[in-house]
Amino acid sequence: MKKTLLALFLFTIPINSSAQEYFFKEINAFKFSPLRMVDPITPGLEFSFEKQLLPIASVQLTGAKLMIMFPALSNPITNLEGTRWALEVKYFLAQAKKSVWYASFEAAFVQSEYNTILNFSYYDDSIHVKKKTTSLNFKTGFYFDFKPIVLDFYAGIGLKFRNVRHEERLNPRDNLYNEILPYNPHYFASQETRKLKFNVPLGFRVGYNF
Repeated sequence: MKKTLLALFLFTIPINSSAQEYFFKEINAFKFSPLRMVDPITPGLEFSFEKQLLPIASVQLTGAKLMIMFPALSNPITNLEGTRWALEVKYFLAQAKKSVWYASFEAAFVQSEYNTILNFSYYDDSIHVKKKTTSLNFKTGFYFDFKPIVLDFYAGIGLKFRNVRHEERLNPRDNLYNEILPYNPHYFASQETRKLKFNVPLGFRVGYNF
């Protein structure tokens, strides 16, 4: 964890603070998140709008409609419904002629529900899962400007509070059994819990700057 924090800190140090003449004149960009479509746990269609408010800062609003895009990737999750909203403030640290280095703070909220099949001790049970997550993230990333197309790559670290409830279980007292080791994303995503955990946002967006 110390190495991760150190890497993120070094990643945000400006390397060319004298290159401010290359800052975008103005950022008004609509963006699309391709990786949201293939997310095995919370897939859907996600769009963002970013507006530059100051020469070195902008605000981005993100909204997503959660739905199953590719059933093979989401199996055994079915009938997914939900939304994701995020508000992000970005600070431009350094730039070259066609790229921007930034750091940002993001608050995100996800509300979803779906049906799935989980293994409890010695039997499988079809259950309904209701989930709410709230996260605060520190991120850093790069813009690449191809006028008018913009590519936005980012990575970060943060904290996420997960509130996951099960409904329609045969026996609520039985323990969930993880039959796939060492890591089963569907098992961990559907665990009934109220817990604070570390979060590692990672992805990219494709946008149109106008």
